[in-house]
Amino acid sequence: MRLFLSIPLSPAVLDALSAVQQQLVAAVGEEHLKLVKPTDFYCTLLSLGDRDASQWEGVVDASVVVAASGQPFDMHLSGVKSYPKVGPARTVLCPLVGSGLAEWQKLIGVAEPWFIPMGVPKSGGLQPHITLARVVPNGDGAHVAAALAGLSLDVSCVVDHIDLMETFLDPSGARHEVKLQFPLGGGVA
Repeated sequence: MRLFLSIPLSPAVLDALSAVQQQLVAAVGEEHLKLVKPTDFYCTLLSLGDRDASQWEGVVDASVVVAASGQPFDMHLSGVKSYPKVGPARTVLCPLVGSGLAEWQKLIGVAEPWFIPMGVPKSGGLQPHITLARVVPNGDGAHVAAALAGLSLDVSCVVDHIDLMETFLDPSGARHEVKLQFPLGGGVA
């Protein structure tokens, strides 16, 4: 099982991200981009990688502890950026900034001591974000990076739980499925 913990996105955030994605397509043309399907928008809290079935109970127990350590919080997405920060874009993303970032970092701080002994690598300062698109190999990454300056995003939602997600690799690409939800402040939904 390829698993990760994610911060769920509200319908309003999903709609705003879809609108920004379409503004980007209008600005640069779809031939430069491989768009992430709106159903696959997510904000990773911690990638758990490949886990075998014998680790399931430990993953669930650790996830309960992580969620219990937090409280519901406001998550704010503001702006659209490219990766890398300098030069032609390879990926288009919306970073989590300001409101919600400290809460995300606190949850990571609780999660890592539980998951590292299971073989999960340290997050290494990963910046929380939602990927909207990737620049295709023959796409014009400089054109995409320049177009991002004309896009705006300012949307928030309340995060009241974290999701344990599984990734399935299909011929058409990755597909993600929510396996369990863990309310912030404790319990299993």
